[in-house]
Amino acid sequence: MKFEFIEQFIEQKNKRNEKGQEYAKREQDAIEQVHALKFEYEKTIAESVKTDKPVDKKLDQLAAKIEAAEKLVERRTEERYLFSTIANEEISSDDVVDAFNSDFFSKFKEKKMEPVLERLLAVKKEFSEAVFAYNGVVKEFESERNAARAELGDSYHYKLKPIKFSSELEKEKYFITDRDLRALSYGEVPVGVTIDG
Repeated sequence: MKFEFIEQFIEQKNKRNEKGQEYAKREQDAIEQVHALKFEYEKTIAESVKTDKPVDKKLDQLAAKIEAAEKLVERRTEERYLFSTIANEEISSDDVVDAFNSDFFSKFKEKKMEPVLERLLAVKKEFSEAVFAYNGVVKEFESERNAARAELGDSYHYKLKPIKFSSELEKEKYFITDRDLRALSYGEVPVGVTIDG
């Protein structure tokens, strides 16, 4: 299940970025035009000094072009700035948050999370019932063992085998341990468990 509304937001953002790049390019082109005109102006002055020919008319024309180009740079800079500060979005970030937290969240929870939570509760109940059954079987066995011990006497007291887990390895194999829970919280499969798929 995908949050498809974000795709519309991303598309809008990409279009806005492209438009912003257009404004930045227009500004950069205007700046480069000023530099080119100033270079030509300086080149014309240098040529005039070398050749000792008057170029006042040409310099006046270049100065006027430079002034116009500098005004264009100011305008292009202001356009780019205004574009970056004016939000003309159809879909705002708040719209995305609202759509995610209301519509998508509830549908995702209902379709994906609720079945998993139901499985967890069922497994928790089944595990609890299995532990109670284990404890009941141990209690029943111990009752029979204690009755036999009472009849055999003290010298046979420790010769009758217990059925209750006597080692940590046995407990870890059949019970859910803190280590298992830690492994699960890190997204790892607990030791001794095989998961299909």
